[in-house]
Amino acid sequence: MQSAITQSFVVVGRVSRPFGVKGWNHLTSFTDPPENLFQYRPWALREERNDAAGWNVINDFEIQPKGNNVLVCFEKSNSRDDADKYVNKLIGVPREVLPALDEEEHYWVDLLGVEVINLESELMGVVHDVAWNGAHPVLVVRDQSEQDLMIPFISEYVHEVVSGSKITVSWNRDWV
Repeated sequence: MQSAITQSFVVVGRVSRPFGVKGWNHLTSFTDPPENLFQYRPWALREERNDAAGWNVINDFEIQPKGNNVLVCFEKSNSRDDADKYVNKLIGVPREVLPALDEEEHYWVDLLGVEVINLESELMGVVHDVAWNGAHPVLVVRDQSEQDLMIPFISEYVHEVVSGSKITVSWNRDWV
């Protein structure tokens, strides 16, 4: 059963490519650790590139481990063509089902749009994205000329995070 709602959801995963011919898809978790995704309910889906689209709550789905991967099959997904309809849909959960964080922890979604200022009080830009480079998170900071700066989100460079307000970094605009 699906119902469209617009409450505040946090993106925690993505539906990936189809698996087989019986309506299953690969699943990509954005949680740390990845298996945390399976603890949160309800799940909702929306189009990846459409922030204005409402979330559709999904109540009936099945999850199955497959080697190092996880598969998901949604209600009424019985064929590869059905599974294709779910590819790249974002998986969201209501913010209130996420655990409370320690003082020095932050949900990445809460960093988006926050101003980034260096130690010389120079505005570097705003956080456009947070990415994982394999070793640590990286702030993707978009400056006023629409150029992206990649700043490692580690204590060596990030000095202060005031959630929803500003991030102070030890970074020079000329560093690549």
